[in-house]
Amino acid sequence: MVWYSGDCPNTPITPTPTASPTPVSATSSCNQLRVTSGNGGLVPALITLRATGADSSGSIQRYRFYFGDGQTNESTNPEIQHRYEVSGTFLARADILDSRGIWKTSDSCQTPVSVQSLPVESQKSDCSDLFIVSGNSTGVPATGKFLVSGYDNKGSVKRYKMDFGNGITRESDSNTFEQVYNTAGTYTVRGFIQDTQSSWKSGTGSCEKPFYVATKPLASQPETGTPTVFTLAALTSGIVGISLLASKSLQASVRPATRSKSKRRRSR
Repeated sequence: MVWYSGDCPNTPITPTPTASPTPVSATSSCNQLRVTSGNGGLVPALITLRATGADSSGSIQRYRFYFGDGQTNESTNPEIQHRYEVSGTFLARADILDSRGIWKTSDSCQTPVSVQSLPVESQKSDCSDLFIVSGNSTGVPATGKFLVSGYDNKGSVKRYKMDFGNGITRESDSNTFEQVYNTAGTYTVRGFIQDTQSSWKSGTGSCEKPFYVATKPLASQPETGTPTVFTLAALTSGIVGISLLASKSLQASVRPATRSKSKRRRSR
């Protein structure tokens, strides 16, 4: 419909279209993990941890806590208590499950936990956890980022080591590692810690994880700029179509010859 003004009946007035609202993408994050009580106590120590997160499209469904001593727990409560039976310094970490069913974490959702030793406590150490920080289930080339945590009740962890599952191992003073994978497949990655006795610990249990590298379909970039993807099904259907066309062409070339033979028989 076109409207006209009263002063100028021949001048059309076109209404301004209403702009569509811009959709807001949902965001969620794990924002903080902190020790609320018990930090620095004597072994066995009861420690309370509290995680906080945010979800723009709903409520956080669950919290997953890694206590740094090889133990984990899930809860609908953002606050949890854990008893440490070994002294040392532990790296606790938390994940949140958002309203869309996606687990989220960040470097802000980890914190050190300190438990004091008793004079009669024997030496104990181990690799606690191996975290795949990013890169899992991505296509080649995939850059995997990993974090190794562990403890030693008689001192600090000396070194860290990663077995990337592709024939490459690496040692470092840092507990963070990065590796590029150029071949699709499933790799078993392992983390280790070197304790105060210079012994390498773990590489199993919570310090062993599968790392997935996905393959990508063959794609070509035509002049139009729109990528064309050739899947196995498309190639197979193309081969079948060519075979059918060839069969029909062969039948068409045989039919005239058959008719000409029939005519010669009648003439005899």
